[in-house]
Amino acid sequence: MTEFLKEKTVFQRLPENVIPVHYEIMLEPNLEDFNFAGETNITIKVVESTSKIILNSLDLLIDEAKLEVEDGRVLIGNTTMYNESETAAIVFDTLIPKGNSILRLKFTGTLNSRLNGFYRAKYTIEGEVRHAACTQFEPTGARRCFPCWDEPNFKATFQFVLVVPKDKVALNNMPEVSSIEHPTNSSLRVVKFDTTPMMSTYITAVYVGEADFIESKTNSGVVVRVFTPKGEAETGRFSLDLAVKTLEFFDDYFKVPYPLPKADMIAISEYYGGAMENWGLVTFRETALLVDPVKTSVARKKRVASTVMHELAHMWFGNLVTMEWWTDLWLKEGFATFCSYLSGDKLLPSYEFINSMFSDCYGSAFHLDCLRSSHPIEVPVSSPNEIDEIFDEISYSKGSVLINMIHNFIGDEFFRNGMNMYLRKFAYKNSKTEDLWEALGEASSLPVKSVMSTWTRQMGFPLISVSIKQVGGVQKLEFSQERFIADGSKDENGLRWMVPITAVSEKKSDCAIRYIFA
Repeated sequence: MTEFLKEKTVFQRLPENVIPVHYEIMLEPNLEDFNFAGETNITIKVVESTSKIILNSLDLLIDEAKLEVEDGRVLIGNTTMYNESETAAIVFDTLIPKGNSILRLKFTGTLNSRLNGFYRAKYTIEGEVRHAACTQFEPTGARRCFPCWDEPNFKATFQFVLVVPKDKVALNNMPEVSSIEHPTNSSLRVVKFDTTPMMSTYITAVYVGEADFIESKTNSGVVVRVFTPKGEAETGRFSLDLAVKTLEFFDDYFKVPYPLPKADMIAISEYYGGAMENWGLVTFRETALLVDPVKTSVARKKRVASTVMHELAHMWFGNLVTMEWWTDLWLKEGFATFCSYLSGDKLLPSYEFINSMFSDCYGSAFHLDCLRSSHPIEVPVSSPNEIDEIFDEISYSKGSVLINMIHNFIGDEFFRNGMNMYLRKFAYKNSKTEDLWEALGEASSLPVKSVMSTWTRQMGFPLISVSIKQVGGVQKLEFSQERFIADGSKDENGLRWMVPITAVSEKKSDCAIRYIFA
């Protein structure tokens, strides 16, 4: 029995007394009635004995909840849904012992029209309106598709099974391992996908619909595919070729191989935002992925290239290593933005990506960050309702220019070594901002953490004033700093930053002096 409660609650993160280990998820979307049925078997680890399991669920009806414990008993649970906190509490009549158990849930839901969670996307073929079933889970949409621990620190492995019409394409993060006719309905097929590595719920994804595709391979054998609307496969050629080169570039740059056997990119007809870095199945707005080889302008090609490279950078920053909580959202967004300019400068030199970073990122970051209403890069997030509020230019643009600043200050070699240390240490795990600074500091023997904390934990930026003084036969540079505020007012808090300074002289232009001004 499922009960729904709507009382006001104070947000709390999910308890960690029960931890998901592995999900087996079956989804059967109905593209005519716009609903879906699902089943999930979740292997859980009970850390502390309890009679209640709390997980996330929203807009789902959990019809059945059973728990198979290690001694063979099957416990029946009563489910209460808390819409305000977007959680479900499954209560059992007896304590669940420590160790592994399997939570078996049956549920139903709606293919919504909100472009979030498990939703329907309308498209037209020869004048006929049709629909695809798509997912958009970041930041908290997975709970609208299947009951889960929908917080980034609860990493687990996933295996999806999709029950779909025979004439539809079915996609998931991992490659298809089998496709058989449905045992009771010959118009359907049952598609099973391989098991994912450890990952967060928000980067899982499925797609059921119609599409054409083209494919290629990286030099390490990763299959890369671009899925387009029917009859438009060649509009994916530009992004396909770039994706192959981008994956190879990051493989070499970070010395950490792309960890999945495939990398799919698909254009969705109805889509919120520009793109989403689902691991192995990146979804895009059509205009962010597809390029007409004849009609598309250079400016739009550059925007498409930037988006493709940004999303593929997330395969490492965000997917392989994931922020522990949304407070460190900038860690993946700032890095992916920086990496898109870094790779673009090497792969598409005629587009002058690094030069345009100053207008694209520095300008937009300064414009927002010079206001009194700005916010620090690291923003405490206490509720899922606050997450969307920090997807702004501070996370993306200011984050990227700070990464560019520290990259220039410690040098490319130390930066690459530090990133390699960071990615290998936290692969398939979660990290915080401090973990990145410590890795870069260890690689460079410079006080990266002390410097960068002044930039990420307080808002704004300094105006640096430089004066020259003649002292005997020596010229000395004197620096001062104060927060720059657009309205001309003074900062009453006396904020100060540790600023990496690089100085060169006219006589010794090849000899740079680097120091930190505080």
